[in-house]
Amino acid sequence: MPSENPLDVSGFTHHEMRLIFERAVTAEVSREGPRPYTLAEIEAIGTEAGLDVGDIRRAAATVRDLSLTHRILGSPTRFQATHVVESTLGREQLADIVAALRRDVGLHGELRFVPDGVEWQARPALGAIIVHFTPRKKGTRISVLVAREDAAVVAVLVGCAAGFVTGVVAGITVTVASNGVALLGLAAFVAGTVAGAYASMRLIWQRASRRAAGITKSLLGTIVSVSESTADDGPA
Repeated sequence: MPSENPLDVSGFTHHEMRLIFERAVTAEVSREGPRPYTLAEIEAIGTEAGLDVGDIRRAAATVRDLSLTHRILGSPTRFQATHVVESTLGREQLADIVAALRRDVGLHGELRFVPDGVEWQARPALGAIIVHFTPRKKGTRISVLVAREDAAVVAVLVGCAAGFVTGVVAGITVTVASNGVALLGLAAFVAGTVAGAYASMRLIWQRASRRAAGITKSLLGTIVSVSESTADDGPA
C-alpha cells in the first residue's frame, strides 16, 4: 500500500533533516506571539524533539546575556565574554590555550568534549569558570563564563551580619537617647539592620563583581593572545 504522504517515498539525509528543522523554526518565529517562554518550557519542547537538556541550557546562555544585574546585590553574579577566532583551532592550539588558562587561574580544570564543541571547566573557591570552544563555518567561537553565585551567597550572609551589628548599635543609641523608650529602640534596631544589611551586601558585592568582570576580561584576553600567536607560528 503506497504511503499517504508523498514525502515518505524515501528516507531523508541528516543534512535534509537539519534543513527541515531550520525552516520550520523560521516559519514558527515569523508568527511568534506575545507570550514569553520559560526555560523549563523550552527544555520540555526540546526534549520532545530529541535534544539534550544540557545543550539547551548552554544554547540559552549564548542567546541571553548572563551579565544581568542582581536585584538585591546591584551587580551581576555571572559574567560572560565572547570572541570569534577567524580560524579553526587545532589540537595544539587548543592545548596551548588551555595551558595558558591553567597558569592564569592556578587550577588544572577539566577539558571535555560536548556535542557542539570542546569545554574547559575549573572550579575556584565559591565559583566556576567555563570556557566553551564552538566550531563555526568561518572560525571558532570562544565563550568565557565566570559564575559567582556561591560568592554572592557569602556576600549576602556577611552583609546580614554587618546589618545586625549596625542595628544593635542603632537600637542601643536610640534607646539611650530617648531615655529608655524601648519601642523607639526596637524600631531603630529593625531599620538599622535592614539598611545596614542592604548597604553592606551591595558594597561588598560591587567590589567582588568588579574583580569577577576583570577576571573574565583577562581570561578572554589570554585566549585571544595565545590563539593569535599560535596562528602566526603556523604554516603559511
